[in-house]
Amino acid sequence: MDTTGALLDEGPFSPQRAGTLPLRGLLDLAYSTPREELERRLTQEGGLRGLTGTADLRDLEWREKTEVEVRVAVAAFVLQISKAIGAYGAFGGRPDAIALTGGAARWESLVERIERNVGWIAPVIVIPGELELEALAEGVGRVLLGVEEARVWTGPGRGDRAPE
Repeated sequence: MDTTGALLDEGPFSPQRAGTLPLRGLLDLAYSTPREELERRLTQEGGLRGLTGTADLRDLEWREKTEVEVRVAVAAFVLQISKAIGAYGAFGGRPDAIALTGGAARWESLVERIERNVGWIAPVIVIPGELELEALAEGVGRVLLGVEEARVWTGPGRGDRAPE
């Protein structure tokens, strides 16, 4: 498995994180902004918050109905997420499923737009909620503590196997 990372790594922007940025603009910003401020801006004030003034997806879902700027920002959000899923789906064969999680998975029309873009790659599973990182960390902790053996997910009905 792979990841786009979080906070200051690559990948699509999020409700608060800037995501992947053009290097020239990022360098200009880096040389004109103290590091702590830059990290705060990129991890807490970027993404949808930077484009619309809020990271509250419930508010954006409502505002999207009447505000062109919000519609454009949400369309960019859907595009970036869809592109990232497509990029990961292009390597290593067709995935068994695509899981959409987090708070954004509660926004039904947003999920539908993403699914229209990527559903041809694999079935889309929607698991609303924000505890996915905690679940991943707990799983890694169990493996590191020797409570559980690391496994490779091989898809529905194929069982798990030990890593090679």
